Amino acid sequence: MISDIDREARIAFYTGLFGADWVTRVKNHISALWSIESYKEKVQGLTARGFTNPQKMITSLPTILGYSFDNIDEKIQGLTARGFSDPQKMITSFPSVLNFSFDNIDEKIQGLTARGFTNPQKMIMSLPAVFGLSFENIDEKIRGLIVRGFSDPHKMIASLPQVLSFSFDNIDEKIAGLKDRGFSDPHKMIASLPQVLGYSFDNIDEKIQGLTARGFSDPQKMITSLPTILGYSFENIDRKIRHARRLGVDVYTYAAYTPVFCGMSVKNYVPIARYCRDHGIVVSPSRISKIYSTGFYKQYL
Repeated sequence: MISDIDREARIAFYTGLFGADWVTRVKNHISALWSIESYKEKVQGLTARGFTNPQKMITSLPTILGYSFDNIDEKIQGLTARGFSDPQKMITSFPSVLNFSFDNIDEKIQGLTARGFTNPQKMIMSLPAVFGLSFENIDEKIRGLIVRGFSDPHKMIASLPQVLSFSFDNIDEKIAGLKDRGFSDPHKMIASLPQVLGYSFDNIDEKIQGLTARGFSDPQKMITSLPTILGYSFENIDRKIRHARRLGVDVYTYAAYTPVFCGMSVKNYVPIARYCRDHGIVVSPSRISKIYSTGFYKQYL
């Protein structure tokens, strides 16, 4: 038993750290809050084990305060032995991993492998919540994506495991909305960059309007060619336009080589210009694309 004074001190301490709602939620599941000394020891011990934000972990999984360090150490070692390169990051992102037995973890790895995923550890590292998904849920998502016209749902999910968390209503809405905005092949866009499923239509509309305002006649074609442009800021795009003009090429013709225009870092523009000058090459979008792909310009970096 703890004294009333100690009980109130603990409530005040944890309320100051995590808020009254957290304290109320925790008190519904345990008879008494952990001692203040125990909390400080746990934070120090977690920090010493490479966890950069123990308070975030405790906020998400308060019962970690009751776990022994032997338990935590065993889980870190076991995850490492199973091919997970950063178990601390996994546990920080999804502290409930500590509640899963190694039998459960092994079953998930084996089940994902059996379903055609070549690197289940990478998938789980990207989305540790995969541990909490049933195989029925995963199988349903694979079948549903195939029915919706995606030819390689495994590749989509491996590229962005968060696809498993998107509802089919969300996916159907995104496909229909992209078609309404003039994209002729939204399936190709999404398969190329599954992150598109997470972009709001406000973001997509703003990108279309901004590209149009900058003189691009077919922003839908640009975005379809390289969907990652949806994640670029206009500051980044404007900087690329300025550098393209410094090379002396027609920006809009150059932009037709979307993977180069969007994918090439601005640090490469000047070295490519110097390479062309020294070798008597007349700059053109096709030549820039070829020089960039071959890497001959890198001696000028």
